Amino acid sequence: MILKAKFRFNRPIDKTKEFIHIDGFTVTADGKQYRFDFQTYLGQLNEDPSIVECEGKFLDTVVYPEFKDLPIVLKKIETLDECRIYIVHLEGDIVDDLYLDEILEFTLIEDGRHRQDIHDSTEYVNIQAEKHRYIKNRYRVFYSLNTNVLADYTCSHRMSLTEVLQSNAPEGYVIDGDTILKDQIDELSDQDYTGIFKDIVGTWKEAKTVRERQLLAKMFETFTGISMKEYLKKCIKNITKENK
Repeated sequence: MILKAKFRFNRPIDKTKEFIHIDGFTVTADGKQYRFDFQTYLGQLNEDPSIVECEGKFLDTVVYPEFKDLPIVLKKIETLDECRIYIVHLEGDIVDDLYLDEILEFTLIEDGRHRQDIHDSTEYVNIQAEKHRYIKNRYRVFYSLNTNVLADYTCSHRMSLTEVLQSNAPEGYVIDGDTILKDQIDELSDQDYTGIFKDIVGTWKEAKTVRERQLLAKMFETFTGISMKEYLKKCIKNITKENK
């Protein structure tokens, strides 16, 4: 199996000093979580130096023996739950001000399928097939997580980043998730929104499916005029950081 993915970071990557370390992924398929990783990753910067195009090869079934079952349920993937990516300096330290912002593409590729074993696309996975170049009567099948699944991951990921920043914000006059949201909806009314960020996070975590989170995100955008993804991005950028 091969992974082809495209990751956007919050700023351009300095390829002479900063390196990407991938420690695997987690998806939910058929109601069960699967953690997996590849033995080898190849990556290159896009024309936009904040975007990395990545290819993973050779499944690591030693560290994650349960992953051998994933090919059976690829068509049943529902969510992308975790993407363990770190940026390290040449000296080996983790880069604090550079982090994964968004996954733009995520495709798992399986070789050697018979035509009758290829399934139709689902609500969450776009499935396409092409004839294998070297194996007669076999197909290479592409399982691409669709935009709703990737947007769901982005919101959850940004939510986690924003929560950490919110909890670490210093006391006193600060910019936090509440003040950012209030600024966003001040045009509609002038009320006190202290504590609403915590309520938003709690409601998001209670949602169990992609569909539920899509509805929450749609409602959020309806009354704020900004998408959930962009609001969390603003929080990550603007919440007051503690001086070290």
